[in-house]
This record gives sequence, structure tokens and C-alpha cells, in this order.
Amino acid sequence: MNDEAELANMLQKSLKGKRYLIVLDDIWKSEAWDAVRICFPSENKGSRILLTTRNTEVARCAGTENLSLQMGFMDLDDSWNLFKSTAFANEALPYEFETVGK
Repeated sequence: MNDEAELANMLQKSLKGKRYLIVLDDIWKSEAWDAVRICFPSENKGSRILLTTRNTEVARCAGTENLSLQMGFMDLDDSWNLFKSTAFANEALPYEFETVGK
């Protein structure tokens, strides 16, 4: 447990004061979200955490009930367009990001 706490502290310090996008895909349990949420600084520098889950309890625990969408499975184009519109809503998407992202 000490190693996990130390790792969480190191991650939080490295993100502090920076702008970041973290994608946590398919979180199944509220306990998993509770374990990783402490890694992220509480200050808001325009950073975002995109969390996907099939479990509405996890969404409630993450405090996203007003921001959550219940969706079916998407194909590659649909999932790329969703990511692009969320991550780059107010900016033009640089070409090199599209190549890496797809």
C-alpha cells in the first residue's frame, strides 16, 4: 500500500499546475475510481478526465450524473468523432494528433 500511495503522490505532483487529458476506459467498480481519483490535482487548469463505464453507480460516484451519456457500442469512426469533439471542442485538431489518435 505504501508503494501505491507513493506512486499516487508522484503522479499528482507531476500533474500539478499542468493541463492534461486523462482517459480511463471501462471502469467497472466505484472502488477503482476511488483508488485513482486521489492521483489527480484538485486545481482546475482546463484539465479533463474522461471516464467510461458500463456501471451507472460508478458514474454517480464520480459525480458525473449530470454529464453522463448512456450509449450503445460505437464503431471506430463514431468513437473517434466523439473523442475529437470532446478533446478539441474549441480548437482545430492538429493533423499529427489525428494520425496518432486513430
